[in-house]
Amino acid sequence: MRDPDAGTPLSEDRKRKAFRSAFHPAGLHPQMRRTYLTDVAAIFLLAFFLRCFYWWFLKENDLFYGHPGGDVTYYQRWAGEIADGHWTASALFRGLPLYPHFLAVLERLTLNHMALVRAFHLALGAVNCGLTYILGRTLFSRKAGILSGVLMAGSFTAIHYDWLMIPVPLLIFLSLVIVLTFLSAGPMGLSRGPRERSEQSERSEWFILGALIGMAVLGDGKMLIFAALVSAGFFLKGNNVWRRHAFTIVLLLAAGALLFPAANGLRNKIFGGDWIWVSSQGGLSFYVGNNSCALGLFENPGFIRPTHEGQDEDQAIVAQTVLKRTLTPAQVSGFWRGRALEFIGSHPREYLRLLLQKTRLFLTETENSYDLDLLLQRDWKAKADINPFWLMAPLAAAGMIASRRVPGTGYVNSLVLSQVLISLIFFLTHRHRATVLPFLIIYEAYAVLELVRHFQSKNFKFICSVCVFLAGWMFLFRPQAMAPKDVDFYRLTKSAAVREEKKDFSGARALYQRALELRPADTNAMYNLANACTRSGDWASARAYYEKILILNPDQVDALYNLGFAQAREGNYEAGFATIQRLLLLQPASPDVLFLAGEITQKLGRCVESGMYFQRLLQLYPRLKNQVDSILKHCP
Repeated sequence: MRDPDAGTPLSEDRKRKAFRSAFHPAGLHPQMRRTYLTDVAAIFLLAFFLRCFYWWFLKENDLFYGHPGGDVTYYQRWAGEIADGHWTASALFRGLPLYPHFLAVLERLTLNHMALVRAFHLALGAVNCGLTYILGRTLFSRKAGILSGVLMAGSFTAIHYDWLMIPVPLLIFLSLVIVLTFLSAGPMGLSRGPRERSEQSERSEWFILGALIGMAVLGDGKMLIFAALVSAGFFLKGNNVWRRHAFTIVLLLAAGALLFPAANGLRNKIFGGDWIWVSSQGGLSFYVGNNSCALGLFENPGFIRPTHEGQDEDQAIVAQTVLKRTLTPAQVSGFWRGRALEFIGSHPREYLRLLLQKTRLFLTETENSYDLDLLLQRDWKAKADINPFWLMAPLAAAGMIASRRVPGTGYVNSLVLSQVLISLIFFLTHRHRATVLPFLIIYEAYAVLELVRHFQSKNFKFICSVCVFLAGWMFLFRPQAMAPKDVDFYRLTKSAAVREEKKDFSGARALYQRALELRPADTNAMYNLANACTRSGDWASARAYYEKILILNPDQVDALYNLGFAQAREGNYEAGFATIQRLLLLQPASPDVLFLAGEITQKLGRCVESGMYFQRLLQLYPRLKNQVDSILKHCP
C-alpha cells in the first residue's frame, strides 16, 4: 500500500482512515501532519490574500463600490433589525432566515463595524478553500486537494460572492462541512456495516448531523433534496443487516433535520399567525420558475415591484385582488403555487420543454443568470477569471464520470444533483449555482490529473475520448453573453442611482432617460426617474411619469402613493385624495398611506374624515401618537 500523498487510489479501509484524518490531522504521522497543515495554511493564505486584493481593487476602481445590489441591502436591513433586538420585527420570514441571523451575530460581535464583517466573510471564503483542499485530498489525493484548493482560491466567482456579503460563502461552508462529516461517518460507499463505537455515541452523531442539515435548510432548500438522496443511498448499499441499521440512521437524520424547520415554523405561527416552515416566498418563487412566460431564469413579473419588499407586498395584493378576499401568507403562497401547478398540469409539453431548457441553462455559462453586481464586473471577470464555468463544467463532468467508482463520491454527486433538481423546480441563478462550485472544482481537478497521468503513461485512447467529450460539450453548451444593449441599460440605471445618492438629481435624470431610450416600457426605470424628478422639485414631470407607470401597471402601489403625494404638493388635493383612495383598497393598513390620507383630507377642510384616518393609524401604530397629535392641532 502506497502513501496517500503519492496520488495512488486507496483501498476502502485506507480511504476511511484518510477521511477521519481530515478531521483529526493530529493522528497522522508527524511528517504527514506537517505537510497536511502546511498545505491548508498555504491555501488559506493565498485565498485570503486574493480576496483582500479584490476588496482593495474594487474600492479603488469600481464606480459602484458602496452601492451593492438589492439583495445585499435587504439582508443588511433584516440583520440590522435582529442585531438591534427587534428579532420579531418581521412577523413572518418572507425570505430564507439563516443568513440574516448569521449576519446579525457578526454585526453584534464586531459592534456593527462593517469592514470587520466583510473581513470575516473573506476569511470564511478562504476557509472554504481550505475545506475544498481537504475534501479533494481525502477523496482522491494530495495533488487533487492542492489543485482544488488553488482553483477555488483563484475563482473570480467565489471571490466576488465572498466579498459581496450574501449567503453564498456560508452555504458553501455548511455544505462542505456536511459532506466531510458524512465521509467521516462513511456509510454510502465506504463501509458495509455499523462502525465500531458505542450505539449511544453513534446515534448522537447522526442526530447532530441531521440538525446541521436542518439548519442549512433555512438557507438553502436543496439541502432537503440532498438529505432525501443520501437517505435513499443508504438503503442501496450493503446487505439486509446494514439496511436495518441504515433505517435507524435515516430516522435519526430526519429527526435532527426537522428540528430547525419545526422551530422556525413555531416561531412564525406565534408571531405571524401562520405555519410557515421556512419562507413564505416559496409559492411565488415556484410560480416565477413555472409559468407560460418562464424561460428557466429568474425574471421578475411585470406586475410585481423588483425589490424584496415589493415582492413581499405585491404577491399578496395581486392574489387578494384576484380572489377578492383577504388571505393569510400561507394562502398567498398557496395561490401562486397553485397557479404554477395549473400551468404544469394543463401544458405538459411546454413544461417538459421548460425543464429541458433549465437543464441546458444549468450546464451553460450565461450572463443572463448573473446578478447585477457580477454582471457589471463582466469585463474584469473576462480578464481575471482563470477558471470560468464554461471550462469548469465539462471537466467536472468528465471527472465525475472517471471517479464513479471512487468511494465517497456518492455524497458529492448527491449534493450537485440536488442543486440541479432545485434549479429545475424553481429557476437558475448563477449565485445559487455557485454554492456547488467547490464540488465541481474537485471533480475538475481530478479530471486534469487523470489526463496528466494517462498522458505520462501514453494512454492516448483515454485522452482522445476525453477531448472528444469536452469538444462535444463546448459545442452544445457554448457560453451565452448578454446583449450589449441590455448591459448598457443596467449600467445606466445603476449609475443613475449612484448619482441620485450623491444628490446629483439632474445627472440621475439624464441617465434614467438614456436608459428608457433602450427600454421605453421599463416601469422600474420610469419609477426611479419620476422619483428623481420629485427630489428635484419638478412635480409636473414626476406626476406625468407616475401616471404613465400606472397605465402599464395600475396596481403599482409605490407609484400610486408618490402620485398622490405629488398631486398634493401641486395643490391638487382632490386628485391626490382620489389617488390615495385607490391605494387604500390595496394597502388598508399602511401607516404611510393612512398618514397621507389624513393630511390631504385635513387640507381639504374635512377634519372629521381626517381624524378618522389618524385614529385608524393610531389603532394600528400607537407609537405614532405624538406625531399625530401635533398634526391634529391644526384641525378646528
